[in-house]
Amino acid sequence: MVGGTPCQDFSVAGNRAGMTGERGGLALHYLRLVDYVSPRWIGWGNVPGVLSSNGGDEALPSLSTHWANSGMGGPTECWTHNMQCGDVNYTISIVSL
Repeated sequence: MVGGTPCQDFSVAGNRAGMTGERGGLALHYLRLVDYVSPRWIGWGNVPGVLSSNGGDEALPSLSTHWANSGMGGPTECWTHNMQCGDVNYTISIVSL
């Protein structure tokens, strides 16, 4: 399952509201879909700022905590890669569940 959530609350060009922002919390809705579908692998894309939002202690730890508490056992492997797509930087995380 592959998806992405709005980047404005994580982007260094945005307001940096993080997971508590109007759009940032949509990442948790994506995880609810992951819980429902129960895929073996997921891909989640966002901007590189997601790794530094609130000192880096927010988005990915929040997602990992959600997985651990979901009964799915949490991620067994996770790769995060920054990509350049034209003029846009993009961060994608691939997770084995």
